[in-house]
Amino acid sequence: MSTVTRYEIRERAAWITLDSPANRNALSAPLVAELGAHLRAAFSDDAVRAIVLTGAGPPPLSLP
Repeated sequence: MSTVTRYEIRERAAWITLDSPANRNALSAPLVAELGAHLRAAFSDDAVRAIVLTGAGPPPLSLP
């Protein structure tokens, strides 16, 4: 199974990181499936008060 996301709880927030920098975290079928599973886990956890969605990869390109 390919893992293209990461899920962790920090204090009372669920952090979901899109971790497919090779394709700039484009919404592929595996990424959408994992994202949905993580969101369901966060929504069902009474201790979670916030959800943070972030992406891994290189920083954005800067303009000259």
